[in-house]
Amino acid sequence: MAPSSSWRPGPDTERALRDVLRHHGGQAKRHLRGVPGLADGGCYSSRDSSGRHLRHKDLRIRADASNGTMLFNKDATFCAQLGSVTGSVSLESYNYPGRCIRHYYYEPRVDTYQENATFRADSSFRAATPWA
Repeated sequence: MAPSSSWRPGPDTERALRDVLRHHGGQAKRHLRGVPGLADGGCYSSRDSSGRHLRHKDLRIRADASNGTMLFNKDATFCAQLGSVTGSVSLESYNYPGRCIRHYYYEPRVDTYQENATFRADSSFRAATPWA
């Protein structure tokens, strides 16, 4: 997945991410734009159309405007790893190696890798062409 592409999560994760955006004062978005990582240009950050980035805080994924700190930049940077589904990637936390974005009961979070089919499905994403 190139930093300039968009990625769209699976239906369950998409629902969870929409809930995060709605909870943090924004409208639900259908896709996020992949941009070069804020802490490492070889990794990725995800930004919505209002400029907020997905980041983790207390291991929960949320959408926040950057506060310019190094901690925010690290929390909003994820490194692509091969996903468990053909053509997919898992997004590993930059500052918590071994933890990937996944949804758990429709709540997006950063969670330690688990060797089971549910975790692998919940943490695999495919690049997608933007809808609009």
